[in-house]
Amino acid sequence: MARLVVSFVVWTLVMAPAPALADAAGPTSYRSEVLDVQPAGTAHVEIVGGDAFVRLVAVPGRDIVVSGYEGEPYLRFAPDGTVLRNRRSPATYLNDDRYGQVTIPDAADAAGPPDWEVVGTGGTWAWHDHRTHWMARTVPSIVADAADGSVVDVFTWEVPLLVDGRPGQIRGVLRWVPPVAPYPWVALGVGAGIVVAVALRRRRAEVVAAAGALAATVAVGAYLIQPPDARAAGTELLAPVVGIAIAGYALVRLRRAEPGWADGYVAIAAAVLVLWAVWSRQVFHMPVLPSLWPAPLVRAGTALAGGAAAGVMATWAGRERTRAT
Repeated sequence: MARLVVSFVVWTLVMAPAPALADAAGPTSYRSEVLDVQPAGTAHVEIVGGDAFVRLVAVPGRDIVVSGYEGEPYLRFAPDGTVLRNRRSPATYLNDDRYGQVTIPDAADAAGPPDWEVVGTGGTWAWHDHRTHWMARTVPSIVADAADGSVVDVFTWEVPLLVDGRPGQIRGVLRWVPPVAPYPWVALGVGAGIVVAVALRRRRAEVVAAAGALAATVAVGAYLIQPPDARAAGTELLAPVVGIAIAGYALVRLRRAEPGWADGYVAIAAAVLVLWAVWSRQVFHMPVLPSLWPAPLVRAGTALAGGAAAGVMATWAGRERTRAT
């Protein structure tokens, strides 16, 4: 059983996917904020995922066209709520990637007539807009020169609109936010592991099931905040759900008085959750977290789930070592 657990952990490290698509909103140091929309009363606009997506909810009955990077029509929010995207707009392809690292097809022509396709209904749509976030992977010089611990306004931005044929705009600001000290959250995880290893070693299956439920709650918040187009195929939820399922199976085996196999399943479930916490480690120091839940709850939930699972792994490893000797 020990070999089985080790093999599973190695396979997970090598083969398992990241918790979310690279293009989805992830932990970041940037927060983009909408300052106003003109004409007033045109639409509700917000930034989703710190600086990742612009989400526009059009007022019914208004005809809104979002301009692309060369002034061409890119998106159209029709009066009946239909959302259309121009296949000929270069922005259609550039916006598929957070950093615009794509090949634009020859058919894209900002000067050509629009070729509209329906992409949504209900008058709402979210998209990457490279005017609203920092496009380089390096830190802006204005941030590097700023005092430690201060929020920095990187730049103001505008997204041009046509509203019922008249010019308008979305105006906002991109801010850099200093990192969070990770040590309290790491200490919380270590403390959870110690408590489990010392006081709850006889309830390992229940602890892992509870840790899986906590991890799933954290993952649901990160999953639901994403626009539908940016959601991975449930990969944020995969590790917590697998952990819960294996721990539940272990509890069934324990009730059938099969503790040897049950211990192995518990160890596998704990390993899955430890790896999930390792994958999610950016939440401990990144200041802006894409989630429905407040950032402190995300950090605490990740630390507690990962720490408790690590405590279970430690007790299992100690028990296996004792058996081997």
